[in-house]
Amino acid sequence: MAEIIGAILLFGIAITLVTSYLAWYVPTSQTNNELSFIRNADNDMSSLSAQIHSYSSGSQIVQSYDLGISGTFPIIPAQDTQLSVTNTTTFSYSISYSVSSELQNYTGSVHYYNFTVSDSQSGAVVESAPLQYIEENSLYATDGFMIQTYHDIPASVSGPLPVTLSKNGANLNLTGQVVGFRSNGVSYSSTTSETLVLNPYYYGPIDMTNGTFTSMNGSIALVKALKIGSLNYTLTTPYSNSLDLFLYRGMNGTLLNSTKILSLSSWYSSGGYLKVSINHSSIYITETARVLSINSLRFDSLGLQVVS
Repeated sequence: MAEIIGAILLFGIAITLVTSYLAWYVPTSQTNNELSFIRNADNDMSSLSAQIHSYSSGSQIVQSYDLGISGTFPIIPAQDTQLSVTNTTTFSYSISYSVSSELQNYTGSVHYYNFTVSDSQSGAVVESAPLQYIEENSLYATDGFMIQTYHDIPASVSGPLPVTLSKNGANLNLTGQVVGFRSNGVSYSSTTSETLVLNPYYYGPIDMTNGTFTSMNGSIALVKALKIGSLNYTLTTPYSNSLDLFLYRGMNGTLLNSTKILSLSSWYSSGGYLKVSINHSSIYITETARVLSINSLRFDSLGLQVVS
């Protein structure tokens, strides 16, 4: 009888030890696995955003993603994660502006050309996974921005500013970019690596710089003046408050608390050239001066396609 009782006690102790070990081992290991997935996903999406920001016309954007969350043997198998390219209008942008140019041909005649540039695009690259031991995570990339969301936690945003104005002495310079992509609904769900190939939608490059020569309608002309007006950039996202906060800090160089910033219906950049306002799920950026005179304007970065 003593041997039986002893065996039962030893068996009970063994079961307790194994149960205690698994109760610690599974959550710890799986938490590490999920954190590793988030780090990989963050790096991959950051790389994609950087490529969008530095995109050159005519090329492709190729980005590899490490999908899946490692399992915890022998309790939890490896889990699929999702990667997709969506054309949903939930994420979209549009930009438009007018350009006035004064050109002088070889005979000395001065010609004026006015044209409007506009572009709009919807869609985003999305990577997400239902997580068990940490907050649910999703990553979005659109027009060079990366937005990271957690369940019940405000989204964080990183990326280049879409439109930037700077003043160097008497020279006012404007740069910007719009890069989008269209898709037939590419979607992956797996535990392996996948390579995403994007064919961005982008306007062809045309360069004009004040005081230099350019080809216009088959003849060479000297660029005498350039002006840009009616600048409007709109970015639509369900995380517009987070993006508004990011833009404010980036353009004003201040770390005002989010409550103060998001209580503003509109604000001006520290340079005084741009006005930013937020309405529902959209952010609107407009120029505050009626017309901006530009000494140097690179149209390849602003999206110009046709001059007429």
